Amino acid sequence: MVDSGRDHFEFLARWALPLTVLAFFAATASGYGVFRDELYYIACARHLDWGYVDHPPLVALIAWLARGVFGDSWIALRMLSAAAAAGTVLLVGDAACDLGGGTWARLMAQVLAATAPVYLSLFSIYSMNGSDVLIWAGLGRIAVRILAGGSGKLWLAFGIVAGIGLENKIDVALLGGGLVAGCVLARRFDVFRSRWLWLGGACAAALFAPHVVWQALHGWPTREFVANAQRDKITPLGPIGFVAQQFLMAGPWVFPSRSRAWAGFSPRAERARSVRSDGPRSPCSSCSRLRSRSRTTSPRR
Repeated sequence: MVDSGRDHFEFLARWALPLTVLAFFAATASGYGVFRDELYYIACARHLDWGYVDHPPLVALIAWLARGVFGDSWIALRMLSAAAAAGTVLLVGDAACDLGGGTWARLMAQVLAATAPVYLSLFSIYSMNGSDVLIWAGLGRIAVRILAGGSGKLWLAFGIVAGIGLENKIDVALLGGGLVAGCVLARRFDVFRSRWLWLGGACAAALFAPHVVWQALHGWPTREFVANAQRDKITPLGPIGFVAQQFLMAGPWVFPSRSRAWAGFSPRAERARSVRSDGPRSPCSSCSRLRSRSRTTSPRR
């Protein structure tokens, strides 16, 4: 009976907040009315192509599929953003457990993800940004599992998700580059000896290739669009301004919470920190210092 009660608690701990987030964004979907960018994505869905001046094709493809089911409904599109918000919170919590945390670490991670002001904004409308956050969360979860000793075959899943993500927003490449740099700095050279890593990279490149071809055939319009935005629209920030923006976007409560999480180690976190192959600790291991008083079983999800 004790184990059954604990299993029910862990089930609720995993799913309660993601479902609450889904309900919240669904209930507030009408917001202040339709946002102009949503009308643009609906228009793009009527003219499917392998790319557009300012974004890859996935956001238009999803809108096209939604249009076939629900018609021209921007509320229906926002339901997809609500689902992306719930999925992000779920994946963040799972990643906390894979890093060695227990139930309370999962809940802390979920709460911080669910209450980040930038996410409350991004998930409130339909755009490629909500899907982008979900894809980053999924890639982070896969990477954490691999680097903590999971099967190298998961690099195939990483590559497929990354390829899909690149067809949504090109900035997914930054995550891949950061992961490579982290492995080099952490001397995890064993990662690069896995053929699954290279096969995953090939999958990502193959999925992204149609958009690259489209860009080349049309004279690289996104490069021109970004250059114009940097000159006329985007406000440059110095180091202090950048740090200040992190407080505003993530929420100032994130930083004291993270300090508390770093205060100690659970046995699972210690194992996650010390995962080694031919090199020292995983580049993600510094995030594993999530204190938990719950039972210390190995990650199951």
